[in-house]
Amino acid sequence: MHYILDHTDKPYLKFFEDICAIPHESFNEKAISEYIVQFAKDRGLWYYTDDLWNVVIKKPASPGYENRKPVMLQAHTDMVCEKTPDSDFNFDTDPLELYVEDGWLHARNTTLGADDGYGVAYMLAVLDDDTIPHPPLECFFSVQEEVGIGGPRGFKNYACFESRRIINLDANEEGTTNAFQTAVIGGEWKLPLAYGPAPKGLNWYHVHLDGFTAGHASLDHVWGRGTAIGWSLRVAAALYDAFGTMPLAGYSGGTFRNNLSRNADFTFGSERKLEDVATVVARIEAQAKNEHAETDPNLWFEVKKAEEPETVLTAESAEKALDFVSVLPDGISMLYQCERKVLKTANNLGIVRMERDGMAGTMTVGYMFRTSFKPARDEMFRKMQIIGRLFGATYNEEYRYSGYKLKMDGDLYKTWNQVYRDATGKDLYIKYTGGGNDVGTIMEGLGGEELCEAIGIAPDNPFVHTPREKLDLASFDRAYRYLLEVLKRL
Repeated sequence: MHYILDHTDKPYLKFFEDICAIPHESFNEKAISEYIVQFAKDRGLWYYTDDLWNVVIKKPASPGYENRKPVMLQAHTDMVCEKTPDSDFNFDTDPLELYVEDGWLHARNTTLGADDGYGVAYMLAVLDDDTIPHPPLECFFSVQEEVGIGGPRGFKNYACFESRRIINLDANEEGTTNAFQTAVIGGEWKLPLAYGPAPKGLNWYHVHLDGFTAGHASLDHVWGRGTAIGWSLRVAAALYDAFGTMPLAGYSGGTFRNNLSRNADFTFGSERKLEDVATVVARIEAQAKNEHAETDPNLWFEVKKAEEPETVLTAESAEKALDFVSVLPDGISMLYQCERKVLKTANNLGIVRMERDGMAGTMTVGYMFRTSFKPARDEMFRKMQIIGRLFGATYNEEYRYSGYKLKMDGDLYKTWNQVYRDATGKDLYIKYTGGGNDVGTIMEGLGGEELCEAIGIAPDNPFVHTPREKLDLASFDRAYRYLLEVLKRL
């Protein structure tokens, strides 16, 4: 393959480019896992893989470190696959198109997958280098992190691990480690729908909303960004208030449950002319641009004529569907009392889809519950079931996973903080985050949070889960050097 980065003294760059050349969306990790297994075979390292395509590789301690306690390095092999609206990129087959601009690494018109390709690259580079001093290493390359921690939840061989100290390589800010990771429930609401024949003699219109900045739900809700789903509901309500009955033929929005929605669409019928409908849509678009001038400067709404559909939702189903999505909490309900804006408790409504089979159908709503404390998460979930029952909707839970709390009195944190202080003269920033990752679930598999401790090490890689994602190459190098020094001191 053609490499664009200078790998001299930076082997992790080669591994990162290798990763970017292999499709590895969630549930499509077979190829990247086979690449990692072949890496282990080529070097004679012990490895284990399972039917989910999780991979574990072990490397004995370097000379003089044989009596040190083992350490787990952990990262996930899947990536979130998002692209710009005009891109024809195929995540199933195409290698990412990398380029460098002002010291930052990007992928053209797509997510970069630094979340979590940087961690995978670091682990491979450490395993590949026999000159690095380190304790016994157990490297856990997990799958399906982005879709509910599926790899660690499904892993059946935790007995293969001896380590209870975890260095997690799945974050996005240099010089930080997380105070908490959140506990999450993820799944889909299912609401039954009824359809009937489309009324005759109406004009039909398609409304499209796009250009919202969107982003990662746990990181970017706090910035007050708009969501296309939320604003599409405001458009629909304004049209109903202006024109009355509005037969609804279809409604959809969002692409990923754990993201803020960038776009949304709905199709409806009305006796009114296009210019009348466009006036209402433009009025709500102006409101959106005013309310989100700082956060979503590129949002836009469009209405155009549509073909007459065969069927529409019954008036009762249309009202129920829009009302249900409208009353589902979407966003932050509690913030941490810290110097940054960080969510403590939030919900995310990431996807809406409608499917029809004859005159019956279903609305599916991808939805997440997220909080730093499991009891609070479970209570939030209980209350939401009440709303679901009122509308006749059921929640199909796909996963729930635990977070963890940083042990600031542990040797792992103290070592990492001292390494960073020696390098920069500053202590680590203890970062409160609304995000979740694999570590809490891995700790449960190892016997419980009380037996384990974890830290996170990361370079600067902002705008994850969006086509704006980028990786600071200088920070990529510094964070790797931090990792090596932490391993040396452990």
